[in-house]
Amino acid sequence: MTIKRNEVPEKNFNSQIKLPFELRLADFRLAMQDVYDFFFDVNSHLIGKGLERLDDMLRPAIMSGVLSDMLTASLAKHSRTLVENDFFNGHPDLVVKGKYPKNSVKAGLTSERTPAANLARALPHCTPRASPSCARVGSTGSSLLGRPRASGLPQQQPRNI
Repeated sequence: MTIKRNEVPEKNFNSQIKLPFELRLADFRLAMQDVYDFFFDVNSHLIGKGLERLDDMLRPAIMSGVLSDMLTASLAKHSRTLVENDFFNGHPDLVVKGKYPKNSVKAGLTSERTPAANLARALPHCTPRASPSCARVGSTGSSLLGRPRASGLPQQQPRNI
């Protein structure tokens, strides 16, 4: 079984959007590409050993947490001003570097949130908190990880972030 290396299409991004915190569309694209590359590398290795793909081994709730943590870390890596919130389970996921002592806050007011809940199924994420959110919403007929969608899952048109 051959695995296809996915690439994030720039055309799916809203080039007119004004992003906060000096974020660039490239930051989001690069963060998503990091996730695609990780799963390509890991799944290629697992299949080469005769094992299942990682995303087939993990339960959806675990996969959601893995994606959220990976996207948060990668967006922090590519961002000019945001870093990961070092407070365990703190909100938001990313904070402006230096705004809080040790970049750690239980419940901050200003920053960027990158939840991946339901991202693998391309469903929108809603948060009741008053901070910006971002998620890749939509499908092009394949799952986030580059294989055809299982029948019965809803197909949605991609929406720009």
